[in-house]
Formats: sequence, structure tokens, C-alpha cells
Amino acid sequence: MKRIVVFTLSILFLFAGALLAQTRRGAPSGMRGPAGPSFERGGDPLADYLALTAEQKAAWQTIREETGQTIHPLHEQGRELADQLETTTDSAAIGTLVLQLRGLSSQIDAAREAADAKLAALLSADQQVKFEAFQAASEFLHQRGPGGPPPPPHH
Repeated sequence: MKRIVVFTLSILFLFAGALLAQTRRGAPSGMRGPAGPSFERGGDPLADYLALTAEQKAAWQTIREETGQTIHPLHEQGRELADQLETTTDSAAIGTLVLQLRGLSSQIDAAREAADAKLAALLSADQQVKFEAFQAASEFLHQRGPGGPPPPPHH
């Protein structure tokens, strides 16, 4: 039983890593999750993994487009603030810009979380379990990084 769990988690981590790599290569402005890679580029591995129905795919596409419309202007604002940050030498202005960038990041995270919640609401119980496992694996890989340090030894 333990081997099956380890094997399943290994496959899930590999899948999540591949999807994250695809998202980083192809998604506009670092978008991930439901606002990630588009269906037009030859399919969506997460949609395939979750075995989404045609109706679910259409609804998910709408959610992703709405999320993209929300996130894109925030990314643009972030780029403008980052450009200002590079040229600013005043410490008070730097602090203000950093706080504004953090605020934008929080708004982007909230939009992504809302999109994830909308997607989860579309899923069957089995699909929700898979989606939660995918999210956990994605978060683990995001925190650790693709070439991050090995996990601590288990004693």
C-alpha cells in the first residue's frame, strides 16, 4: 500500500512539475492555475488529468478568461511600479512602491484563488480530490522550486 501511495505521489509531482513548466513557458504574465496555459495550444494537461467534460472545459475557459482580464492590468501596474522602483533612490518612495507591489500581488493571489474556487465548484467529488492533490503538489513544487534542495531526511 505504501508503494502505491509513493508511486501515485511521484506521478502527481511529475505531472505538476510538467504543468508548472508549461505554464511558465506559455502563459502570459506568469499566470498559473485556472488562468494558466490555454486550451488552444493543443490541450490542457490538467483538464485531461481531471477528465473534464466538454461543459466543464467551456466553463473553465470562461473562468480563465475572466481571471486573465482581472490579472492582466494588475501585472501591467506591477511592471510600471517595478520600473519606478529600479530608478528611485528615495527610501520613502522605495517603501511606498514595495507596499504597492505587495498589494498588487495580494490582488492577483485573490483572483487566482477565486478562479480555483469557481473551478472546484464545477467538479465532481472524484475530480475535486484530484484537483486538491494537484494543488498540493503544485504548491509544494512552487515552494521548493524545480531544482530546490532535497527534502529533509526522515528518521
